[in-house]
Amino acid sequence: MRKSRTQVNEGKAPSKKQIRRAGDLLAGRKAGAMAPADKTEALAILGYWRAVHMAPLHKTLDLLESVCGRDESTILVSRLKRLESIIDKLRRSGHRSDLSQMQDLAGCRLIVPHDDDVRRMANEIGAAGVSIRKDYLTVPQDSGYRGMHLICRHDAAGYQGLRVEIQIRSRLQHAWATGVETYDLIARGNLKAGEGKAEERRYFQILSALMNSGLEDERTLREELQAIDRQLNIYHRLRAAENSMFIQDSDKQICRAGSCLLTVNTEEQTINLEVYSAQEEAAAADKYTELESPGQVGRIYLLARAASREHLEIAFPNYFSGIREFMAQLKGLLQ
Repeated sequence: MRKSRTQVNEGKAPSKKQIRRAGDLLAGRKAGAMAPADKTEALAILGYWRAVHMAPLHKTLDLLESVCGRDESTILVSRLKRLESIIDKLRRSGHRSDLSQMQDLAGCRLIVPHDDDVRRMANEIGAAGVSIRKDYLTVPQDSGYRGMHLICRHDAAGYQGLRVEIQIRSRLQHAWATGVETYDLIARGNLKAGEGKAEERRYFQILSALMNSGLEDERTLREELQAIDRQLNIYHRLRAAENSMFIQDSDKQICRAGSCLLTVNTEEQTINLEVYSAQEEAAAADKYTELESPGQVGRIYLLARAASREHLEIAFPNYFSGIREFMAQLKGLLQ
């Protein structure tokens, strides 16, 4: 794990106060222009702090695997949050995030067949001592997002209570969420965070309602969806991007004990997939941090774990542009 300049000078890991200050600097919450050396230091601390969450992430995966057992209907993956997404969250208007307390630097995603399975798995994981943080099934987000979020806490590297977020979604909820993320990629937007044009937000809100509920006003909502699509041409924009990526595979076999580093080149429409063993995870985390730099255009990086490439593509279809299930739902609603 690469150390920051603060650690080298002081011979120890950064304190929570230093981590919080690094987040404030990257969020632009400090007066005046940030000196290049301060930015370098803040990014190094962020990279170190993110990498510290790998051990808690492994413990959370072990817990989830013990709950899921050998149920082949579930898909379980994990990831470390992308640098750009962390900084965007720190900067988000009306949302003051503390880097030292951020809930989702490390995250697990559990995809199950149906809504009832989402609640059942949330209750079983909760019975193992994990707190349910948000029930977005009962009250969906304004964006239309649905699912259950839990928080698991572990001590590691001298820090107490490091958080790992667990997202549980049904296949339909996951299809909707990754459809939104794919549209964000091609439109260079951030609907996921509640930004974007009002018509775009409304489009995906209607889609969420139609995909997840039996509604009395379904016909009215479908007509509104069709009208917005005629205006914004969202279906055809997504259709043009679907299955458009060329994947450059690693020679190594993917397994959940190792790490997968994805380099997505949106301009050349290629994905480079590198696989690291469990013994190489520190090197994988270091390379992840080294490759990322704020404000990059045309390249996206992701460090994740999955049992197979198939599970990787199902869990993160927005990176592979493999949104077949979402597109089938959308096509049916637009007809």
